Amino acid sequence: MENSKLFMLCRGDKLVGFEMAQISKEDDRIVGWKPWMYIQKEFRNATKEFINEKGETNTKNVALQLDANVENWFAKNGANYQKTCTGINMLANIITYIGLGFKPVSKTDKNIFLEKDMKNPLSKQEIRDLIKKAKQGNLCEEQNVFKNKWKSSISLEKQKSNSEEFIKIQGKNKTNVEKVK
Repeated sequence: MENSKLFMLCRGDKLVGFEMAQISKEDDRIVGWKPWMYIQKEFRNATKEFINEKGETNTKNVALQLDANVENWFAKNGANYQKTCTGINMLANIITYIGLGFKPVSKTDKNIFLEKDMKNPLSKQEIRDLIKKAKQGNLCEEQNVFKNKWKSSISLEKQKSNSEEFIKIQGKNKTNVEKVK
């Protein structure tokens, strides 16, 4: 089985975009991973004549057709799960991936990681709900709840003031305790 493939989008002899695809086995699933994709700006949302790997000509969204070729390769190789990531501030990309059936599963300060279970696709309502949450900035809610639980809601200045007050109170209590003895 071929486990890595580079799909190229060309205009004549000029490379105008690409998508890297990899396949690996993880536990009980075969995962298609899309780690890198780039398309020149003029082709990102363009509907142009597109010739696929089979030599068939279509007039469709070029970027989506490139991605469709990657997904076909995944299917031919038995991938039942897909993963990808994009920049945390790339809302258009995030919404596109959600629209393609990917669900945000985790994030870092720079990236959002998305996954798609081919055996259990998202419903249209789930996709709409996830897009709405993405537009509101509520991605990976479980992670947000965990982070917010440990994030203080008061400023550093107020924390410092509270700490100084606490130390004063502790000092008074210590003195009071000594007087009682």
